[in-house]
Amino acid sequence: MRIVFDETTWPMVRITMRGSATTEEFEAYLERRTRLLDRGVPHATVLDARQAVVPPKALRELQARWIRENESRIRAHSRGIAYVFENSAFRFVLSSIFVLSPPPSPYLVTAFLDEAVQWARQCLAARSLAG
Repeated sequence: MRIVFDETTWPMVRITMRGSATTEEFEAYLERRTRLLDRGVPHATVLDARQAVVPPKALRELQARWIRENESRIRAHSRGIAYVFENSAFRFVLSSIFVLSPPPSPYLVTAFLDEAVQWARQCLAARSLAG
């Protein structure tokens, strides 16, 4: 899998995922997300997974554990995360999971990258205006 972090529009981070990840690649991705939180700076994330393969259960469990371990820092520093998936069934499943167990920051699940970027910008603008 290729996982590319683009911080050229900081405080909006764009993460692009392609293919399937090994455990090592996924752990490196989570470590990079941790370093973003370590900055202690409000930011928004656009996760473009249109060309990614749904990760196996073991990697989904790693992600869930990472969220639990970092929940308070995510609440404090993440202004929102937009998930971009072309597969409508996967968008439905993810949205259903979030209804039952919402992530610790605002979120959007969409098929459209432009919509995700616009939403992330709005999250950053709204929070900066709110103080």
